[in-house]
Amino acid sequence: MLISGCGGGSSDAHPVTGKVHNGADLLKVANAEIGVGKVEVIFYRVNDAGKADESDPMSAIADPATGEFSPGGPAGDGLPAGTYKVAVRQWDPYPSVDQLKGKFDAAHTPIELVVDGTKTIDIDLSQY
Repeated sequence: MLISGCGGGSSDAHPVTGKVHNGADLLKVANAEIGVGKVEVIFYRVNDAGKADESDPMSAIADPATGEFSPGGPAGDGLPAGTYKVAVRQWDPYPSVDQLKGKFDAAHTPIELVVDGTKTIDIDLSQY
């Protein structure tokens, strides 16, 4: 599972784990083991205007066999507490084709979650 993020560390970081799926189905991609396809889950802090702050994304690649992901955040120790817009991209092949057709990209995602370190995140795209 690949984890990445930008920015400085935070003493307010919370380990985050979750699963992304579409109803009972995992988001499948071809040749994930060689990087041709991947499911990316990207967390954007919500700014004062209620929009995704795209200047400091924190992302994780979902395990293709389980849908599980764990974004490391800026310092690799989790995400700072707060409200996030969550984008999901089903790249197949990567990076040119989003099988979700941009419905869950940063500009369009309806997914908004609070990170406080108290729960596992379950993202069921069929609910949006």
